[in-house]
Amino acid sequence: MPSRFDVFIAGGFPTHTYVHRRFTDPVSKRMRDPENEITEAFNRPGMIVQVSGPSKSGKTVALHRMIPEAQFVKVPGSSLYSEESLWRIVSAKLEVRVDRKATTQTTMEKGTEVEGEVGLELGVVSLGGKIGGSGKTSQERSFEHAIEDDLFGAATDELLRKGRFLFIDDFHTIPSTMKRYVAAQLKAAAEKNVKIVLAEVPHMADDPIANLPDLSGRIERIEFSYWSAEDLVSIAMKGFEKLNVIINESALLAIADESAGSPQLMQRLCLDLCKELEISEARPAPERFQVRLDQLNAVFGTTIRSVDYSASIYLLENTPKPAAPRVFRAKGEGTLTMNELAVATLSLSPPKINIPFVAQRDSLEERAARLVADDKGPDRELLAETFSQMTEVAQNKSFKIPTLDFTPHRGVTILDPYFLYSLRWSGRYYDLRMIVDQSR
Repeated sequence: MPSRFDVFIAGGFPTHTYVHRRFTDPVSKRMRDPENEITEAFNRPGMIVQVSGPSKSGKTVALHRMIPEAQFVKVPGSSLYSEESLWRIVSAKLEVRVDRKATTQTTMEKGTEVEGEVGLELGVVSLGGKIGGSGKTSQERSFEHAIEDDLFGAATDELLRKGRFLFIDDFHTIPSTMKRYVAAQLKAAAEKNVKIVLAEVPHMADDPIANLPDLSGRIERIEFSYWSAEDLVSIAMKGFEKLNVIINESALLAIADESAGSPQLMQRLCLDLCKELEISEARPAPERFQVRLDQLNAVFGTTIRSVDYSASIYLLENTPKPAAPRVFRAKGEGTLTMNELAVATLSLSPPKINIPFVAQRDSLEERAARLVADDKGPDRELLAETFSQMTEVAQNKSFKIPTLDFTPHRGVTILDPYFLYSLRWSGRYYDLRMIVDQSR
């Protein structure tokens, strides 16, 4: 019988709980099937496939459902720090032998003998030589430069021979000085019909073309979105059915809400719900559970122990530091600086990935007013300025994936569901959210 760990998998391919999603195209209003689009794109010679979607939205899992993970040679964008990095990494992963011609040179001058031999294999340099004789005068040297075999050719030929796919994850994390070079190399590889996949978050999806306009027309973009509550509940339904367990729908909807569009987070919450209900493996006969609110809160408290965004939250709270920070009296007790008030607006219920700025119910402006003791929040100009500054911090000083994005027109988009979960279920913002929720 399958165990809960076999069924709910947050960090790998969900064999028992995979949900094949389809989307409505915003332009044509027709249903799109991204899995079919992936297959179609790979059948087009010379094209680079770009899978674009929010962080932890399941785009890589969908890709691996179409093509086995073992077929990919995966290279993180952040590892490409030199002109040779990409093909050295690919060559090493494919176990391609890459040599340089060895050259030997002897220079004799005033009793000084210098000999040396240089060889390179798989990026390892071995040096051998001897120095003898005497003499302190400077030497005239004319070196023969080692001739390096074609790294690009060797790596791409092996990709083609083995039928493997080059997968570059998070192109935007490539150091800025290397992006144009890498983009040009990808274009050259695509011209050889190497199958290439780029995985990217939506707000950086134009990064490859921005760094090499010649890629325009060569990239087939396949877009994924955050999951709907209905799709997330489907994960739970499939999993608990496999465990021969029936969970009340209201509990599954509550977990889906807290997952904030992330199938990974939904998988983890379902796994921790199994632990709370002492479901270690599939039941021999169907068993029904009515999950209580206190049990749900215990699950959320368990999951938060594996989610730590305290460093990102600290940066947002404290950068930049104004000379005379504006302070607001919070509901309940205590005070909030302007930055803390802005961060707190993101934590309130209901959990939302996209929050409008003004002129709508549950906007950032309305949330800010709910947090302060006199129900009068900051003016719009100050609120917009604060979120603009926080966006710059989140995208330039945070970690691999930026945490949020803001424009007055769109409002705030939280780019990482785990960041939102961390805000809602840990530390001071959890306590403040509880006070505000109870006062509604």
